[in-house]
Amino acid sequence: MAGLPDFDTLRHLAETQPQALESLYEKEFNAILSRRNTDGQRKLRGLQFKIDAQKEVAKNPVDRMLRIFNMMNESFSDLNDALTAFKAGEVWQRPQTSLTRNPQKRSKIIHLPPKSYQ
Repeated sequence: MAGLPDFDTLRHLAETQPQALESLYEKEFNAILSRRNTDGQRKLRGLQFKIDAQKEVAKNPVDRMLRIFNMMNESFSDLNDALTAFKAGEVWQRPQTSLTRNPQKRSKIIHLPPKSYQ
């Protein structure tokens, strides 16, 4: 990553050539991935999937930044909770999602019989 352009150059790319900035991002991301083991690659790809999903639903660049900031903040909060529990000699578990707290809100899965070909 030592070869990254300075901030002003990156800002200029973002304003005038967003596709070039995205290409640079993908190149750097792939370079980072290539230095990780299979498990690390899987985790980074999963994180990138979540980031991309947030970027897709964002209404504008500020919304995109806030969404990704909130993801990062939530991760730091989880880390803080885990470390606090560890210091207290407790076992920390990630908080439940709304689906695990409210199983009645889950979608109903219907099983269809196999299609018969006659």
